[in-house]
Amino acid sequence: MHGTRANKEWLRPWLEAYASRGYVAIGLDSRYHGERADSKTAYQDALISSWKKGDTMPFIFDTVWDLIKLAEYLTQRKDIDPQRIGITGMHAWFAAAVDTRYSVAAPLIGVQGFRWAIDNDAWQARVDSLKPVFEAPGLVSQFDAAYSVPVTAPRPLYLLKGAKDPRCPLGGLVVPLKRAKKAYKKTASPRNFKMETLTNETDELRSEFLHVLPCQRSAKVLVKNCTLFLLVSNLLITGAMETHEAVHFRSQFLHALLSRRSAPVPLVAECSKPVANPVFQSAVPSLAATESCPKEHMDNLKSMLKEENIHLHTEAGEQGRLPLLILSLKDKSVERRPAVVFMHASDANKEWLRPFLEAYASRGYVAIGLDSRYHGERADSKTAYRDALISSWKNGNTMPFIFDTVWDLIKLAEYLTQRKDIDPQRIGITGISLGGMQAWFAAAVDTRYSVAVPLIGVQGFRWAIENDAASKIARIDMGKSEIDKEVVKKVWGRIAPGIASQFDAPYSVPVIAPRPLYLLNGAEDPRCPLGGLVVPVKRAKKAYKKTPANFKVWDLIKLAEYLTQRKDIDPQRIGITGISLGGMQAWFAAAVDTRYSVAVPLIGVQGFRWAIENDAWQARVDSLKPLFEVARIDMGKSEIDKEVVKKVWGRIAPGIASQFDAPYSVPVIAPRPLYLLNGAEDPRCPLGGLVVPVKRAKKAYKKTPANFKFVAEEGVGHTVTSFMIKESSDWFDKFLKQGNMTSH
Repeated sequence: MHGTRANKEWLRPWLEAYASRGYVAIGLDSRYHGERADSKTAYQDALISSWKKGDTMPFIFDTVWDLIKLAEYLTQRKDIDPQRIGITGMHAWFAAAVDTRYSVAAPLIGVQGFRWAIDNDAWQARVDSLKPVFEAPGLVSQFDAAYSVPVTAPRPLYLLKGAKDPRCPLGGLVVPLKRAKKAYKKTASPRNFKMETLTNETDELRSEFLHVLPCQRSAKVLVKNCTLFLLVSNLLITGAMETHEAVHFRSQFLHALLSRRSAPVPLVAECSKPVANPVFQSAVPSLAATESCPKEHMDNLKSMLKEENIHLHTEAGEQGRLPLLILSLKDKSVERRPAVVFMHASDANKEWLRPFLEAYASRGYVAIGLDSRYHGERADSKTAYRDALISSWKNGNTMPFIFDTVWDLIKLAEYLTQRKDIDPQRIGITGISLGGMQAWFAAAVDTRYSVAVPLIGVQGFRWAIENDAASKIARIDMGKSEIDKEVVKKVWGRIAPGIASQFDAPYSVPVIAPRPLYLLNGAEDPRCPLGGLVVPVKRAKKAYKKTPANFKVWDLIKLAEYLTQRKDIDPQRIGITGISLGGMQAWFAAAVDTRYSVAVPLIGVQGFRWAIENDAWQARVDSLKPLFEVARIDMGKSEIDKEVVKKVWGRIAPGIASQFDAPYSVPVIAPRPLYLLNGAEDPRCPLGGLVVPVKRAKKAYKKTPANFKFVAEEGVGHTVTSFMIKESSDWFDKFLKQGNMTSH
């Protein structure tokens, strides 16, 4: 619904944006507006006539009648789902109140308390907007907000108000809001109602709108014309509104994407042919990891798979054609399935993802692989991606590094949510390296990706610049003899604007909350140094405070809850093991959660306090060098010393070098079976630091000495050996297999 003195044509940008996303978008002229106006004063004249004759109700009510009749028409159309009709605009409030066929409502700066305004002498601004006349029967009595807002329950209703709006003063909404909350509570749907007061009406309302708007129009048009129309879409897609920080991030990011887009095109999916000889722009990556992906055991799996090769048009031009490889099980059922989107690494292609796709398809997923920009079918040479990066640096008109492919992923989400075989609420995304970065940003900007697992991709770009990590582009153009942080900063700003500032990991990772997010990186990965993830992870933990799935030890506690509930698992016989970092996590998980009945930490247990006091912390610190270097700089130190080490441990793992250290956390695992396996020459877990923990553990296991064992394998450093693997396996067999639990 348009505003006063406007018309349905003014709504066209919204209608086009909605239609591009698969909606049937309807704009209409309210009474005495647009085609229904015979002059520029038609609405004003109608109001005066209503006052004088009392035979019409042009202010709201007559148009509400039209909306009731419109609902009758829309529910009869074969192309519209009668259960999913939303409405926005001032008239939306009353139409939703009187007609339950409007299943979702988002009135914008319209809901107000008319009676309250009169009683509290706060009516002037509204009256000034309708100066010739301002009465409509019942507005200040039985149809006022206090009565008409609550009756919308339990249908989703979102009220957005400007805090300083004189036409809709907040005081008039105290009673309506109180009654609405009560109504939504009574109907067991409290999450379906929300009211938000925005302090900066124009900017914040646009932010709310833009974060769900992959709109094919220029940023200038969006800023000028768009306010809130697509909020209904967000309610339908996510089921809950998100933080202002998340909304603001998406608004900014979409502006960046829209700044370098080709001409808009309809979202069309065309059948294509399988690729016989896929293009690899460097050596073909190993398939060992992808082929290890768990799959359902099926005879003749390949014959049971349905394969689709599709080109999806996301924008004009050759790169606007998105090649897709989709695998799913042949199944005649109409049940909607979960889907996972897979992103390949640099220089690879969607065909390389086939083992992943087959494995997930065998497990009931619709598995989607795609070629990112200038890769696979979108590459015209073996240097296509490198050439595109250089072109982006020189011309600044494309964003081949991450961002352009994120645009494709937004359009892909539109396509996937329209497929009849996919559950739009269960679409996940993952990727490797470059693909991990693309998955990360796609999940950050588009809430239709409900689960994200970026693999070796998430990193801190700003942190890397400040800590002398470098790229290999543009040194010559800048007249530099070598690549330095100035070159790197300039390149990122050119080929991926904002990636080292407002879109960097500290800002883009937390906005994925509360959707499930699992970041998997290598501890020694020089491309994604751990130091650059300290702040993002800290902020993510804060964002996930109500759903803290990002804290690894906490993950293991929640995992124990899950495992003990499974019907195929004996809750009394759950063991845990891990290697190095995993060994430390297994150690602490067993210490804190007694549901882990047997523990075998491998090359993980150590004395953190002992290492500090005995100057034996270097090897462990070197494994996390970037983190400690940041701390050194922040503390004004010329080199890392024990003070820095102590400070870092206290910051990132409070208590690990004091009350939670090995002398205290190892003994509390008793009397449950515990086997500590370390290397005698391991510099990260020096034996001196285990003297006290082992002594105390033996004391704790005094009544069940067979349940504790410690071995430091001679001549072994920080590495896992076949001896350790066999010993841990035998230990689990001894205590977890039926008939072997007498000593436990």
